[in-house]
Amino acid sequence: MTYQKQSEWPGGFVTDITIKNTATTAVNGWALDFTFPGDQRITTLWSATHAQSGSAVTIRNARWNGTIAAGASVSIGFQGTWSGSNTAPRASPSTAPPACEQGPLVIAFSHRRISMGPFGRAEGSQLPPGVRTMALRPLGDADILAGMEIVTRTDRPELHEAAAVVFHERWPEFIFHDDVPKRYMGRVKEHFARYDVMVLDEGSVVAGGWGVPMAWDGAVDDLPAGYDDALVRAVDGREAGVEPTTLSIMAVAVSSSHDKRGMAGVVLEELARRAHGDGLAHVVAPLRPTWKHRYPMVPMAEYAGWTRGDGLSIDPWIRTHQRMGARVLRPAPRSMVIEGTVAEWESWADMLFPVTREYVVPGALNLVLIDRERDLGVYVEENLWVQHMAPAHPHRRAPTPTAPPGGTATASPRHSPGPHPTASVSGRRPETVGPDSVALCW
Repeated sequence: MTYQKQSEWPGGFVTDITIKNTATTAVNGWALDFTFPGDQRITTLWSATHAQSGSAVTIRNARWNGTIAAGASVSIGFQGTWSGSNTAPRASPSTAPPACEQGPLVIAFSHRRISMGPFGRAEGSQLPPGVRTMALRPLGDADILAGMEIVTRTDRPELHEAAAVVFHERWPEFIFHDDVPKRYMGRVKEHFARYDVMVLDEGSVVAGGWGVPMAWDGAVDDLPAGYDDALVRAVDGREAGVEPTTLSIMAVAVSSSHDKRGMAGVVLEELARRAHGDGLAHVVAPLRPTWKHRYPMVPMAEYAGWTRGDGLSIDPWIRTHQRMGARVLRPAPRSMVIEGTVAEWESWADMLFPVTREYVVPGALNLVLIDRERDLGVYVEENLWVQHMAPAHPHRRAPTPTAPPGGTATASPRHSPGPHPTASVSGRRPETVGPDSVALCW
């Protein structure tokens, strides 16, 4: 594991954590337990979930990144507060190393690295001072699925309004005035209800997403122009009897109450699972990048190429997909086209447009053209096509029934993943070996 503070200021800090599996077999479900040496508190954590009691912290994998393949890594991060000191976690000393049944893992704190040997003996340089305990352990189903349920909207029609609230709080008003969805959404719900899912946390809608199956030959040049075109291709293709090959994930939304808890990944994983379970060869998505509205005059192709020091996109939504193994295909140049009168646009944007020109509008990824002489506002939104790879271990998911001829498949209201390792593989607690090393069994 790498614990790397990215930034620090009086009272606050941001840390990235990378967990690498150097074993020859995959880790299926994990948790990270540690104790802060000071009064640090995690305020926001992404790509995982966490619980903190005093200085003791437990971080658990999100639903979509619980499997760490041999030699692979997962990255998470958090923002926290501190007042007295902000030293990194450190393992406590002990004398007798446990005998590990699996291994090795790599544990590293900041720029210092500890290499876990196959017999549980740690080797490496001195650890930074401060932490009393740190451990990485596998999780069972109870850890990963506690209180969560995945249903379709047809399973729980009474939750339709609650789901609509989740979607509406995440997008600007003008997004809901695209004429193409108005013409096609009724048939989308009729034909593709199986790919309209909600995540329930103790019965409340906390996230949702939907997609449409369509024909795509796998070539970049054969991609739809974007969101609108994918809707048209999917519905028209279904009604013309064209065999779909691809699921296009059209939208994912997470309630603000469940931000930074991996819920978007849960939805993406579930939709992809259904697609591959139904025999679809590809999963793609016309992304609406989270931060693109901050740079409305920058072309999408340029924006998509902006990266952080770790090589991942600066954009949180693109980065979520990248961490799940997705690759960028190309910009979607005319993903959505939204037209309205000047008065309608002033209402949608909550601003005035006194003259004819292009305007920066809050929430818009591109400029909005207002023509007062024609009483017309036109917005052409550029999105970004990405493709998700087929799951490496599809057998870990319960099979999903395919639709009978002329019908719609009935989705099980509960997500039922296959078996995971028990909470303790070796039956021993992680212990340290002297002040400068740590042994970890998993």
